[in-house]
Amino acid sequence: RPAGVRELRAMGCRDPAGVMLYGAEGLQHVVMPVSMIEDSKDALYPPDEHAQPYYAWLPAPPSVLRLPEADHFSLFAPCSEESMESLGELCGGVSREERDSVVSQRDTFLLHFFHSSMGGALPPVRPWGFIAAREPQ
Repeated sequence: RPAGVRELRAMGCRDPAGVMLYGAEGLQHVVMPVSMIEDSKDALYPPDEHAQPYYAWLPAPPSVLRLPEADHFSLFAPCSEESMESLGELCGGVSREERDSVVSQRDTFLLHFFHSSMGGALPPVRPWGFIAAREPQ
């Protein structure tokens, strides 16, 4: 590959709503490994309507993590007490413990997906949030 040319080697998607906007022709050119994370209790973008019907448009089946206890907001950062007062339902309907479990499952899945797709040593799982596989320079 020429110097300065960037390419995607793997792609991780969460709550893949709007996939239909790309069309079958747009997705047939996705040649890198793809992972999908589905929030099974997502009332905004139910996976059976917004993602699953379009997996067949990809040249290879995606790696899928289904989180049965997760709603749309479960994978966002937890809301502060201040945010809970003003944002309420946007903070999601899961407890802190449930959110921790969902985030841990997500991070473990993504770390293993990218490791198997791209190689290299797995970084340690941090307590909160996905950490990019690239080391600081």
